[in-house]
Amino acid sequence: MEDPLASIREQTARVVALEAENAALRAENAALMKTVRALTERVAELERALGSGGRGGQGTPPPTRPPSKRPRGGQPGHRGRRRARPEHIDQTREHPIEASCPRCGGAVSLSEKVTERFEFEAIERTLQIIRHVLHRGWCSHCKRRVKARAPFALPDSDYGPRAHATLAAVRATMGGTVGDLETFTCGVWQWPMSGGQIVAMLDRTAAALAPTYWWLVEQATHEPVLYEDSTSWKYDGKRAVMWVFTTPRLTIYWIDPKGTGLVPRSVLGPKIDGSVVTDEAERFQYVEHGGDQHCLAHPLREARDLLAAHPENPEIEAMMVPLRDHLSWMIGLYARHGELAASTWLEYRARARRELLRLAEQPWTDPDCMRMAKRIGREVDLWVTFLWDTTGEMEPTDNRSERALRPAVIDRDRVQQNRSLSGVYRDEILRSVAKTCQQLDVSFETVAVEALLARTRDGPSETPPPTLVRAFQAARARSAHAAKPTHIAARS
Repeated sequence: MEDPLASIREQTARVVALEAENAALRAENAALMKTVRALTERVAELERALGSGGRGGQGTPPPTRPPSKRPRGGQPGHRGRRRARPEHIDQTREHPIEASCPRCGGAVSLSEKVTERFEFEAIERTLQIIRHVLHRGWCSHCKRRVKARAPFALPDSDYGPRAHATLAAVRATMGGTVGDLETFTCGVWQWPMSGGQIVAMLDRTAAALAPTYWWLVEQATHEPVLYEDSTSWKYDGKRAVMWVFTTPRLTIYWIDPKGTGLVPRSVLGPKIDGSVVTDEAERFQYVEHGGDQHCLAHPLREARDLLAAHPENPEIEAMMVPLRDHLSWMIGLYARHGELAASTWLEYRARARRELLRLAEQPWTDPDCMRMAKRIGREVDLWVTFLWDTTGEMEPTDNRSERALRPAVIDRDRVQQNRSLSGVYRDEILRSVAKTCQQLDVSFETVAVEALLARTRDGPSETPPPTLVRAFQAARARSAHAAKPTHIAARS
């Protein structure tokens, strides 16, 4: 006989199992919900940190410049300026008008008037591959084969002079490393090149420009005023010194691996025709020259530093405030010379020296004031030399040479050092010629191409590129024409 309670017991067991399963699922769900809440809070925290508002960085709009109330373009009373129409146009694209109006769809009648728009676009690939077909023949006179020459191709390289000049320009003007040049050739030229190929091209360009470099050195010895400065450098992990000699028309860099103070004499020779502007360092004592002007920015900076370091010292204030103001006034005289009458200039010249000596003769007791007074008495004639200059090129500060060194300092922080003497030699040549071209407003690539094409079997041409020579001579002629009036007599 069947048990009437069997089905009830079976259903009861099933209910118990389902309740246990439900409890387990509820516990699992609670754990998952806890994890979801923790992750949601973490996401919200990260979004707040990013300031994105949960919409991919677009929740908070970027700050916008408040609109100006002035009209666009040149303002009333000012001359308007716009980009000049390009003289050279590489290609022209015609864009015919549609037959129907893009706004209303009506019929459009053609007009003879057109509108020009100029677009400056980079080309996809700047390195061209040129195929030279060199015809050959036979000379019946000398019984030899004759082959035509490619006039604008380099005989010792598969790369043309313009490619050499471009890499040299990136190296000399932008401080590009060999790795940067590899990236440039691969990305811009779309032609991968090895570091060895690039270094060989740079060396070839520097060798072609070596006579130009020494021509610049020769011209520097005849310049009326020469500015000089130096900074630290590294060569093969050792400390070296980079020197710069610059004028308004040329710049010469020299890297001295030994770090000696005889560089001016070894580079420029025992004598130069003009005067020198230095940062007060005794570097031209072995070079005969016209005169010395010490940079006024150095004592001016020292006076300001002493005022900032001792604000409560009345004696420091009594000396450094008038010294600061007087040096600032002297520096400003250089720019005002063309506006002043001859008698006013002579009066200011006497006043500049007289006020400095008056400060130095005061009975100072503070050690800093006494040191500055001795310095003024020792160097006063070297601080006012520019006031007797008749060339118009002697400035009261050494800022010109410091600006010439600035790009090299930036490159030094990136490149760190030259690894070999050949790299030292290459860099000083490329930097010097490139900087000089910039001063003369001449294309460095054009000058480098002329030097590369002028090479012969015996080596580079001893004559500098004519483009550079003409620009330098024109700049020197303009400088001679704009020289200061001769009413400034030489100091006895």
